[in-house]
Amino acid sequence: MKRLTVCIAAALLLASLAGCSGLPEDLRKEVEEGLKVRFETVTTEIQTETTKFVNLKQSPASKAAWAFLAPYAEKERWEDHFGTAQRTLEAAKKEYQEALDLLNNNRTEDEQTLRTKVRSITDELRTAADEARHASERSSFLSEARDHAVAKETQAKAEATKVRVMYESLVGAITKAKRDFTNKKTDLEQRRQAAEKVCLECEKARDTALASLHQRLPDYALFGDSCTTVSAKLAQFTDGDRDLRKRLGQLGRSYAKILVDMRVEYYVQVVRVSWDENSDWETEHEHVYQPVKVDREVYEYFRTNYDERQDDGNDSDWIADTTDGGSSTNTIQCDQVKWNALNINPGESWESGWLGGDNYANFYVHDMPVKCFHKYTIVENGKRHEVEEEVSEEFFDEYDDDLGMEIVSKPYGLYEDEKITEPAPPGMAEVGDFHYGHWQGTGNGRYWTWYDRWNFYCDLVQPRYHYTYVEWDTWSDDYRGERGYYGPANAKVDRYGTRSQYALSNPRYASSYWVRSGEHRFQMSSIRSAGGSFRAGGPGGGGK
Repeated sequence: MKRLTVCIAAALLLASLAGCSGLPEDLRKEVEEGLKVRFETVTTEIQTETTKFVNLKQSPASKAAWAFLAPYAEKERWEDHFGTAQRTLEAAKKEYQEALDLLNNNRTEDEQTLRTKVRSITDELRTAADEARHASERSSFLSEARDHAVAKETQAKAEATKVRVMYESLVGAITKAKRDFTNKKTDLEQRRQAAEKVCLECEKARDTALASLHQRLPDYALFGDSCTTVSAKLAQFTDGDRDLRKRLGQLGRSYAKILVDMRVEYYVQVVRVSWDENSDWETEHEHVYQPVKVDREVYEYFRTNYDERQDDGNDSDWIADTTDGGSSTNTIQCDQVKWNALNINPGESWESGWLGGDNYANFYVHDMPVKCFHKYTIVENGKRHEVEEEVSEEFFDEYDDDLGMEIVSKPYGLYEDEKITEPAPPGMAEVGDFHYGHWQGTGNGRYWTWYDRWNFYCDLVQPRYHYTYVEWDTWSDDYRGERGYYGPANAKVDRYGTRSQYALSNPRYASSYWVRSGEHRFQMSSIRSAGGSFRAGGPGGGGK
């Protein structure tokens, strides 16, 4: 009976998959209906705009309007845009026929090609409509420029003046930043020049607008276009001013994130699969328990002995069983102490069906999640505080070697997008910057001395530890922002990081949870594979 059921299910699945072959229904609808409507709309719009333009030229009612517009229409060749609109529409029709051919072929592998064609056709139809509206929109624009010339002139003057005032203010901020952050002089000067260019272009557009309006025969096309340029330059400068001031503010912010502790919480989640042994029907029910926090020993026991299950009829993956409504456990197949650590109530939410309910159950490991945490010392502008954050297993694994390391640093004089995210010894990224300290000694024998406000960096490696010029120069040239630095490349053991001599001997890290618990001796990757469901199944899947 079960075999017949499986065969029927497989046949239904195959039939379902067969019905799903070919091009998606939404794409077919888009081509057959959506594009068809758009073609009709654009065709009508081209015809309407062409008629409007003919009437504008020939209707007695628009004689005065045409007298004003005719010189501009002839100079700018408005009629050519109708020809462009029609040619673009014809090109879209040709592509549409190619799309219909692909649709009729109905091959799954043509889906992306057809979608690309739909986007291309849509763009062509949009262009055709824009070209058809050009004469109408341009005539309205020119009439607006003539009828509101005084107001537009006043606005252009005010906008250009606003840009000049903003520029002068920005120059003051840039000058101060050059003085405070000498490493950015060249960069800031280039940004000032870019801002000046926009300011001058705005003022040139304003001057052109005024000149074209006040000449003997005003050129309203040049006047209107120039006023539009002034407004566009104001918007461009405003955006640039905001962004640059934000970046200038970033130069004056210093922060670092130092990894000072790590910990992992381990969980085991059990599932109970119950059924009625006396039933002629499959009555399997599942109850998933809440994850239970355990120590690493218990976690490793279940991970080692009850993962990688296969649905092969082998009962060895169940950890306990129960009868009589889950009042107790009959057989504990796993270690009794480890089972007790899971604190499982066998009868929790027991299934009591209409014929008396389930009378047998197996317990399996369902999932083995972990929660990972980092504790950081956050240093911002010389002030420190600690914070613990939950992080992903992948992130935790990535920084497994970096206890005591600065995993993010953004010294003074750098923009936010220049921050260093490759692990480095604490304070290494700040060495060499006069905001933090100075060199003492001469030549390669120099060492870095911190100002009082930053002197805590000494103790983050070892009490009263100082970086030498040679080590800092090696890091700066070969490692900075490119790869993590754990000490001299030819050293037999790491000088910095989780398993380094400094981390294990520094009281700050020796007393950390990660070292005290012995977790630093394990690689996080040993538990990375412990996700997902491990259960092989109840009576229908190899259970008892």
